[in-house]
Amino acid sequence: MHFQHMDFPALSPEHVEGARLFATRHDMIKAIAPRHGLIAEVGVAFGDFSEFLITELRPARFFALDLFDLDQYETVWGRPSAECFGNRSHLDYYRSRFAHLSDLVEIEVGPSRELLAGHADESLDLIYIDAGHSYEEVKADAAQAARKVKPSGQLIFNDYTLSDPFSDVEYGVVQAVNELLEAGGWRVLGFALDRRMFCDMALVRS
Repeated sequence: MHFQHMDFPALSPEHVEGARLFATRHDMIKAIAPRHGLIAEVGVAFGDFSEFLITELRPARFFALDLFDLDQYETVWGRPSAECFGNRSHLDYYRSRFAHLSDLVEIEVGPSRELLAGHADESLDLIYIDAGHSYEEVKADAAQAARKVKPSGQLIFNDYTLSDPFSDVEYGVVQAVNELLEAGGWRVLGFALDRRMFCDMALVRS
């Protein structure tokens, strides 16, 4: 695998001072994420983690941002897409799953950076970022999210790793997150391990 974006900053002690380590992202969410606020999940897939966030954090409003195009792929994570969605579209599947929470869940369809741009600056308590994983995509999402989260809010980046060993695809999450930290104004609040090392990094303003 040829990595294109390997010239990126390392983290410094001040970036991680006071940060907490967790066994899983679920443990980290339970321990440090804000409750009863405004939450945006950027990249929701089947909605499994959406359901966890809603159940655990009881948000006042939950924004589900996604292209909702997984039904257009022949397979999704090794399963036929028709089997995953029951011959429905990705959007219809997700909408049906959360129909009982239609007064709480707001579904937004489109490119993540454009959807984030539509939110008011400093309006969200938590933004969970798990959309496109290329360097350009994560960097764009990070730039928008940094403007949209409240001064006391959190950014959590999923898949803080350099590549997906199962598909031999380069990721840009580490590079984009480290650059955000190096630029100043942010520090690591928590780091959540994953048994396959698709780890999560939680940031707050320093």
